[in-house]
This record gives sequence, C-alpha cells and structure tokens, in this order.
Amino acid sequence: MRIVIVALVCMLLASCGTKFAYRNMDWFILEYVEDFVDLSSDQDDILTLQIEQISDWHKAEELPLYVEHLDSLLSLTPEIITQREITDQFKQIELHSERLLTRVAPDLYALTQTLTDDQVSQLLESIAERHQKYRDKYQDLSVDEIHERYQERIGEKVEDWIGRLSAEQETIIESWGNDFMISAFEWMSYQKVMHEEWKSALENREDLSYFQPKFRQLLFYSDEFFSPELTEMIAHNRKVSEVHIVEIAQSMSEKQWKHFRKEITQWKEIAQELQE
Repeated sequence: MRIVIVALVCMLLASCGTKFAYRNMDWFILEYVEDFVDLSSDQDDILTLQIEQISDWHKAEELPLYVEHLDSLLSLTPEIITQREITDQFKQIELHSERLLTRVAPDLYALTQTLTDDQVSQLLESIAERHQKYRDKYQDLSVDEIHERYQERIGEKVEDWIGRLSAEQETIIESWGNDFMISAFEWMSYQKVMHEEWKSALENREDLSYFQPKFRQLLFYSDEFFSPELTEMIAHNRKVSEVHIVEIAQSMSEKQWKHFRKEITQWKEIAQELQE
C-alpha cells in the first residue's frame, strides 16, 4: 500500500505530460484507485476533495523543497561526488516520500473506514493480481537472465539522465547489474506476507483498537516485515548502486554533464511552473 501511494505520485510527476498530469491529479488518482477497487459516488466525492487538499499542500510545501533539492543536484561536479554524497541524495529522496506518506495517511485511513466487505475483497484481489504479474516477470528466469534484466534497466535509466553511454560506462553498468544480489524471490515472499497482513487488518477494520496500530505499522514500518535475507539484500544493493553511481559520475564527459544538467533544469522549471 505504501509503495502504491508513493509510486503513484512519482508516476504523475514523471509522466510525459507532467504539468497536465499534476494539474489533473484528482482525475488520474481516481482512475488509478478504481483500477484496484470500484468506489461509490460518495467515496469518489470525498476522495476528490482530499486529493484537492493534498495537491494544495504539495504545491505550497513540497514543490519548493523539490526545487531546492534540484538546485543541489545542479551544483554537483565530478570533484565533489563521493559515496557519501550519493548516500545523502538517496536520503533526501526518502524524506520526500516520507513527508508525502505522512500527509496522505489520515485520508487513506479514512477511506479504509468507508470500504464495504465486497470492496475489501476486490482490493485484495487486485493487489494479488499485481503481485502475480511481478512473479510472472521473474520466476522463470535464470540467475544470468535476471542480472541481464538488471543491467538493461540500469542502462536505460542512466542513459536517460546523461545521454549516450561510453564503452567504459557500459562496462560499469554490466558490473553494476552483476554485483546486485537477486532480491526478486525475497520480494515475492514479502509481498505474500504483506498481503496476508493487510487482509487481516482490513477484515478487522471495525476493531479500532486493532486496526489503528496495525494500519500505522503496515504503512510506516513495513520494513519490519522484511526477512533478514531481504534486509541484507537491500542494504547490499544500495551500497552497490552508490559505488557505481560514483564511477559513472567520474567517467562522464563534459557533454554528458551538460545533458544531465539540462535534464535537472527542465525538472526544476516544471516544479517552479507548477507552483504558479
């Protein structure tokens, strides 16, 4: 549930029609939510009002912080990029997500209290279907095939930010993907655990003494349900990414730095325009 919320807003902000999507966020979110569960007209009205309020808050409070963060990215140079710097950048991104989650949590909680039993069943089934799609994506792949998929995904993202890759950078990305611990199967186990936890929570949502703390735990402290193996893999893969991001940055040409700064500048301009 937590990932769904954050991913949705990120999807809106990262879409090709960013400004249109942001300014029509109520419609996009309603459409997205109704991919999971059919809402009544009253629930639609309440959610629309909540989204409008969240949008106003996001515009006033969050977008200026995004601009500030983007300015810090514009100031980066090869000389100052270290693993510590990349760690700090990751933490800044996490803080953006945490503030958003904190803001939407009360509205999400209120929505759960209006769900019927049929809606809860539909919601859980929809989430299970998405988990199955994730399993279908990875479960029949070999270790080498998964590493190749990691490399392709990393390469595409890096190229989006810095432009055409050099041979040296392609080698770095190959190592990056190979150095990752394969966490897909642990994520599948985690998804199964979380589905059962949300099922128990939502089926007992009228028992507030149980549901309120469980809701908070599942939303804000979902990492408590990570297996020790998954926790280790996440930490390892984060460290691997930090190391290889530094290597990529140190290998970038002036042309690639210009490409990177142009991308960041475009995002900054969008964030500034959305505040108007």
